[in-house]
Amino acid sequence: MAYIIGGNVNDGSAVSREFEPEIDRVVKASLNGLDTVPADILAQVPRKLRIGPPLRGEGGVPDIISWSIGPFVLSPRVQQMLEELEPGVHKYIPLEFISEQAIEGQTAHGIFYLLHSVPVVDAINIDKTHFARGYGRAGYEAGKDGVGGISSNPDNACVVFADRIQGHHLWRLPRFPGDRKYMCSKVLWSRIKAAGCRGWAARKKCAE
Repeated sequence: MAYIIGGNVNDGSAVSREFEPEIDRVVKASLNGLDTVPADILAQVPRKLRIGPPLRGEGGVPDIISWSIGPFVLSPRVQQMLEELEPGVHKYIPLEFISEQAIEGQTAHGIFYLLHSVPVVDAINIDKTHFARGYGRAGYEAGKDGVGGISSNPDNACVVFADRIQGHHLWRLPRFPGDRKYMCSKVLWSRIKAAGCRGWAARKKCAE
């Protein structure tokens, strides 16, 4: 079992977020668009992130901050979970994390971690997965005009190769038409939920 994940707008974790100073558009696009982000691009990432109050006026500081489908900024406890499961695999930029207004009595919230260069795993079994344009290989091929990603309908099948995801807990998929998705293991997702961490949503469950 694995999950396609993304930012969560329903758990009270959604906040505005801005780098200080403002991040260059090309640098920001590179963080989520490149499989491996070059050192010269990483050097241009500002080291401070400022968030606004929770948009729904509830909850404290989120554990995961994201821009739609990425990149993701992780709290220390989520970063630690990931390191416990995959020590030394993932790459981060430490960010000074501040808020415009006091959250839980503070505006300085320590160091959070910008995740980049996430491993890519070709995990989806195309022949057994339902895409926006249809089932299996035919649905995948029909969507190559850019709008043929994996179906978001929870009743439609999504299947991963068990051998390809073995030992992985957080990864990105290769570019499907119109897609750039992150996935996580059942183990990581269970830990995230058990700890009450907010900021990610399981957008699709995928069987093995």
